[in-house]
Amino acid sequence: MKEARDRARSLGLSNAEYVVEDARKMSFIDGQFDGVRVDRTLQHVADPALVIMEMARVARKGGRVVCAEPDWGSFFIDDDDVRCVAAVSDIWTGSIRNRKIGRQLPRFMTAAGLTQIQTSGYLLATYGLKDVNLVFDVKKTAEFLAQSNPASGVASWYEKLELRDSRSPVFAGVTIIVAAGVRG
Repeated sequence: MKEARDRARSLGLSNAEYVVEDARKMSFIDGQFDGVRVDRTLQHVADPALVIMEMARVARKGGRVVCAEPDWGSFFIDDDDVRCVAAVSDIWTGSIRNRKIGRQLPRFMTAAGLTQIQTSGYLLATYGLKDVNLVFDVKKTAEFLAQSNPASGVASWYEKLELRDSRSPVFAGVTIIVAAGVRG
């Protein structure tokens, strides 16, 4: 919260308030906000549809609800070893509670009574193994897989990936879906 306050001050905003709420049942009254936004959070919550319904509830009539979430079905690592890439991808994306949330946003927003749904997709791309690991934990996932299944070949695959990265940086990414709707 300190970071949010510092950022608001740096932007010259003196009237910002910060509260911690349960996104499934917020204490705000119906229609209290002009807009409500969530960014890369619904992928982790137990019931993202319920959170979107609650976001719609606290938005005023005509207010906007915006959600930005990854669609982990689009996750990729550019490498020719399809088997190892798939194994690492399955472990990584399998650890995410709602890995298809990006593609589900329009449906959940419509179910929450939002109208005028607009969607766009953006590639969250990383170039170079350092950034790939910073964002997607590929090394940590490969280590986990190699330890739990030494016969997988993932350990040697990752070593080859490191060597290749020194000549031609590794490219990996995922699609972020942004969906916006209006409370009717």
